[in-house]
Amino acid sequence: MTTPSGFRGFDLVKHGYERGEVDAYLGALAAAPFAGDRPQPPRFRIVRRGYDPGQVDARIAELLGRGEESAAPASGGARLPTPEILGLIASGLGDWRKLGQPLAARYRARDAEAAAVFATAVVRAAAAAGREVPEIRLARGCVDISLYTTAPDGGREVTAADVTLARTLGALAREQGLTALPGEVAQVELALDSADFATAGPFWSALLTGSPGHAVRDSVFHPTDLLPNVWFQQTDPHPLPRQRWHLDLWLAPEVAPARIEAALAAGGTLVDDSQAPAFTVLADPEGNKACVCTALDRA
Repeated sequence: MTTPSGFRGFDLVKHGYERGEVDAYLGALAAAPFAGDRPQPPRFRIVRRGYDPGQVDARIAELLGRGEESAAPASGGARLPTPEILGLIASGLGDWRKLGQPLAARYRARDAEAAAVFATAVVRAAAAAGREVPEIRLARGCVDISLYTTAPDGGREVTAADVTLARTLGALAREQGLTALPGEVAQVELALDSADFATAGPFWSALLTGSPGHAVRDSVFHPTDLLPNVWFQQTDPHPLPRQRWHLDLWLAPEVAPARIEAALAAGGTLVDDSQAPAFTVLADPEGNKACVCTALDRA
C-alpha cells in the first residue's frame, strides 16, 4: 500500500501504530518543505492491527532529516565527535554507550523468542531507514547491537544517522517490553605495538580477513565482524624482546572503575592511570598488560 507520504511497504502487525494517525501525520510531514514547518511526531496510539512501529519511526526520522539544512543523510554523514555523542547519551540516548568505534546497546528479553522477534524488528527498521544491517548478537535472552557507519576509506565511525537509528531501536525495545542493560556492553580490541602500520597492517589484514585491503587508518577490521578489531599502537622502533600485544577492553564508563577494582583484587597491578578515564593500564601477575578503555575524555 501507499501512505500519503508516498512511502510503500509498511508492515501490518498486531499491536502496531494506528494506521489513520500515521497516514495523516506522514502526509503533513512530507508536504512541509522546510524544517521549521514540519510537525514533530505525535504519540501514536497502539492498536491491535496497525503499522510496524520500527518502520514508521524510521520513515519519520528520514523525513525529518531531509532538506538543505539536514545535518546528515540517512546513508551516514559526517563523523560525530565523541564529546557530542556522550552529550546525546546523557540527554536521551541512555540505552546506548560509545565504545571503540560503535554505539552499543544490550537489551534483555523475556525469552529467546522475544529476543528473536526484536532482532527481526531491528533489521527491518535499519532497512527502512536505508542503513546497513547492524551487528546483532543473540545470547541467552539478550540482544546485543552495535551501530556504526563505514566511511569511504573503510574506517568506522558514529554519525547522525546512527544516532537516529539508535533512537528508533530504543523505542522499539520499549514497545516490545525489553529492558536496556547499558552497563553490560563491552568490546574487546586487540592492540599491537607497531612502528610501521603500512608494513605490518596488510600482513595482519591478509592473515585475519583473507585480504590486505582491510587495513584501514590504524586498524584491521573484519568486514563481517567475525573477529575482534586489531588496533596498531604507534611506537618508536625498538629491539626485541618486548611485549607487543595487549587487550583493550572497552566498557561503559559507569562500570569501568568496578571492573578495574575486581582485576586488582584478583592479583593485578595498576601500571598507569594518568590517562584515566580514557584508559587505565593494568598488568597481570606475570606483567602482561591490558587497558580498560572508556569514551570519556576523548576527541
